[in-house]
Amino acid sequence: MPTVYFEDLQVGSVHLGGECVCDKDEMLEFSRRNDPWPFHVDEAAAATTWAFLGGLDWKLRFRAPVRAADTLCARVTVKDKRPWIKPGRGAVTTLVDFPIGDRQ
Repeated sequence: MPTVYFEDLQVGSVHLGGECVCDKDEMLEFSRRNDPWPFHVDEAAAATTWAFLGGLDWKLRFRAPVRAADTLCARVTVKDKRPWIKPGRGAVTTLVDFPIGDRQ
């Protein structure tokens, strides 16, 4: 990823990261370590409820479930920027989201 300087950022600009395809085994391993609910780590249990295999902690706010084989890409939108006293520096407010393939 190239270096981005304060002067280069424009309010409203959108910057995309690289794509990542969600791997089922990696998602299950993450859930086993961080959110070991049966319906997130066992396919049979996931089939009996509204939850899904490889799910993440319900305290996080997701707009849609992320499932194995989904393609994610970080999208950073510059919402505001304010210069500081030091030239070339400032504060930048961003919105970061991860659209899921064609389910934006």
